Amino acid sequence: MNGQFTKGQIPWNKGKKRPEMSGELHPFYSKKHTEKSKQKIRDTKKKNYPNGRKVWNKNMPMPEATKKKVSDSKKGKPSNSPTKFKKGQISLRKGKLSPETSGNKNGNWKGGVMPLHAKIRGSIEYHLWEESVFSKGNFKCQKCGHNQISKLVAHHILNFAQWPELRFAIDNGILLCFVCHNLFHKIYGKKNNNQEQIDKFIAS
Repeated sequence: MNGQFTKGQIPWNKGKKRPEMSGELHPFYSKKHTEKSKQKIRDTKKKNYPNGRKVWNKNMPMPEATKKKVSDSKKGKPSNSPTKFKKGQISLRKGKLSPETSGNKNGNWKGGVMPLHAKIRGSIEYHLWEESVFSKGNFKCQKCGHNQISKLVAHHILNFAQWPELRFAIDNGILLCFVCHNLFHKIYGKKNNNQEQIDKFIAS
């Protein structure tokens, strides 16, 4: 934020842990009210609100002019009545985009062209390949043995981009968890991947 710090100024809390991270309570919050301060607060409330704290306009009738103004402002607008759908009934618009924000009217519109790799990864053939790799790997990471399905990924041994003819070959897939998958690509990159790299990675 402009003007928050002058050039070269070091923030007072740089390098310090937040109280909740260090397991300690901030000194401000560790202080407790003394009986004297509690009594002072009670006396102040009694002085300011002798009859108790009440909403100033409770049970006060709304002026007719205000009623008319509110009524006029709501004319022609949809009411805020409860939904007309029955329990379990699904709206016909569920999952559909609004006409005002769909297609070329959407801010993310890029001419209706989806990248080829995105189309392939979203295809039925790709999902069937993934299922086969999951089944072949016995639903666990082949490196660390992690078996939470939501955190497993089917990895191409010979990488996806350079070997298009092997994208749906079951023998070209191996099951890894997200952590091991990211670690593999960190070590070997995302190009020119091969079986030798996988063997070394699994054995290490």
